Amino acid sequence: MAERRFSIGLQPLLSGPLPWLAWLALIFGLSAQGQSTLTPYTSFWAFPHADKLMHFSEYAVLGALTLRMLDILRLNGRSCTDLPLTKSVLAAAWGICAVSACLDEFSQRFSPGRSSDAADVLADCLGAAAGILAWRALLLWRHPQGKEPPHNAPPHDDEQNGGDLRR
Repeated sequence: MAERRFSIGLQPLLSGPLPWLAWLALIFGLSAQGQSTLTPYTSFWAFPHADKLMHFSEYAVLGALTLRMLDILRLNGRSCTDLPLTKSVLAAAWGICAVSACLDEFSQRFSPGRSSDAADVLADCLGAAAGILAWRALLLWRHPQGKEPPHNAPPHDDEQNGGDLRR
């Protein structure tokens, strides 16, 4: 009987939830910093409401990473033409980001010199929506709906051996 070998590399982690978790940890880590700690890094943002732009930007990245993660989990190895991206997946991605924004602002209340601001949550939610829509646009551009690969196309390597993990 042939020995089964399983190789666990970084690819499943890097293509799954790890980038999302790392970015979320960065957001919460920055939020936990006191205002005096952040001032040297934010002093170059010298225009009014610059913090809203920062909130928008960091949550735009989070929104894109959230949709990417949910899309990878949803497809579970299938082609993206097999399961079109639905509105419920988009709504779930935005909901996860909105809850994260609320928790982030709530946790800032306990950091020295920081406070919670509903306008920050709004900027976070708008940024998340922009990131989700941008990632969706990228997916639609790369894989237009209804453009399935031809059925007579040669199978991929993993289809040739029946998806067997043995090599």
